Amino acid sequence: MEFTTILARFADAVAAHDSRGLAALFAPDGCYDDYSFGPHEGRDAIAAMLDRFYVGGEDFCWQFLEPACAGDTGYARYCFSYRSREPESAGRLVMFEGMSRFRLRDGQIAHYAEAFDRG
Repeated sequence: MEFTTILARFADAVAAHDSRGLAALFAPDGCYDDYSFGPHEGRDAIAAMLDRFYVGGEDFCWQFLEPACAGDTGYARYCFSYRSREPESAGRLVMFEGMSRFRLRDGQIAHYAEAFDRG
């Protein structure tokens, strides 16, 4: 699968709360290392992590920008936003920018990591 297709499907799955769809982009032993929630290994754990996103938020939007891929490694800058469900900020828009790194294997994500300002 092309890197830009992976990015589009990744963003669409998050926006649609398609936990299984997101997990299917990963290799069976893949790892999603979330900067807030930590590493999640395997498709079941990755799907459960996206479900956890939706406990604290809704209306997720993930825009990947300036993708670059060489060999088995892809990078993309991103803008991520959602509407908070947390009691202290319910209804407020939360937005931040970051950088994603994808290690790819056989057209799937073997390892995902990111960096952003937790500010």
